[in-house]
Parts: sequence; structure tokens; C-alpha cells
Amino acid sequence: MFEKMSNTELRAYIDGCHANKEYGSDFEAACRVFNDRHRGVALTPEQLAVLQRYADKHGRSWKRKLSSAWTSGADEREPDACYLRKIRNTLGPAWLIAYRMPAVTA
Repeated sequence: MFEKMSNTELRAYIDGCHANKEYGSDFEAACRVFNDRHRGVALTPEQLAVLQRYADKHGRSWKRKLSSAWTSGADEREPDACYLRKIRNTLGPAWLIAYRMPAVTA
């Protein structure tokens, strides 16, 4: 079953399991809380710049690399370590999976 899931689907499944532990059988309440946490989240200009620098440095797979760095603690070696950690602590890894870098306008 898990082998056929995309990373996004697997993350949603894991988040659902965590929410189920917190909310018991009230899955709708768990979904509302999870969605409210991530709805309308706006990064500060400084946080956006930090993520953009990280993405520029690490290329197409920057989100996977950042998620891995957050898990292993390797983000401490990054130039913007304190900002990256604050984003992780505030918004969390599940937010990163769904995040889309805004398009650059000229």
C-alpha cells in the first residue's frame, strides 16, 4: 500500500494518523485543525528570501533536501540556519510539502 503512495499522499496519511491520535475518531475535527494551521500562512519577506536562497543553492529538489536537513539537524550548518529552523518550528514539515514558491515577477 505505502509503496504506491506519493510523498504527498504518504505525508497526508502520517499527518492523519497523528491527528487521529490527538482527536480520536473525530476525523473531521482533525482535518479542520490541520487545514486551519496551514490556511493563509504568509511568510515574512525575510523568510521568503531565506527559502529562495536555499532553493537557488540546492536546485530542483530543494524541498526534499530541506526536509532531510530538518530531520537530521544538518540545517544548522546552513548560512541562514536560525531562520530555517524558525520556519520549521513555526510551520512544520507538512507545510513545506504543500508550499509552492511564488513566481518571480520582473
